[in-house]
Amino acid sequence: MAYSQAPIECDLVYTELIHGISVKGVSAKDYALNFLANVYGQKQGGLVWNNYLMSKLVNELGFNKSKLEHCVFYRRSMIFICFTDDGIALDIDSENTDNFVQEFVDSKLKVEDMGNPNDYVDVNIRRQSDG
Repeated sequence: MAYSQAPIECDLVYTELIHGISVKGVSAKDYALNFLANVYGQKQGGLVWNNYLMSKLVNELGFNKSKLEHCVFYRRSMIFICFTDDGIALDIDSENTDNFVQEFVDSKLKVEDMGNPNDYVDVNIRRQSDG
C-alpha cells in the first residue's frame, strides 16, 4: 500500500490489461489501464515513493535526514528507519512513538502500528531492561 500513497510521476502511465481482466465482447488488446497513482513494480515507483516519504518526514514532520545513511531520519530522541515500504520508529519514550504514528496518520499517510518489533528486515531486536 505504500507506493500507491505517492502521487504518480506523470499523467499518462498505461499498461496492458492484467491477465484475468476481460472486457465483454471485445479483445483485451484493444484496451489499456491508465494508472492514477504510483505503482509498485513501475520502473520509477520506488524513487517516487522515497521522494514522497522523505518530503513528508522532513518538510511536514520536522525530521532531519542522516548525512551518512539515506534511510535514517531523526528528530530529538526519535530515530525513524525506512526500508523500501517498511519503517520503524525508535525512541526511549514510547509515548513519542505513539504520537508519531498519529502524526503519520494526520499527514495523510496510511500506517499500521505493528507494536514492539522482534525483528526488522531480518535484524533481531531485543529490548534490554537497562535501556
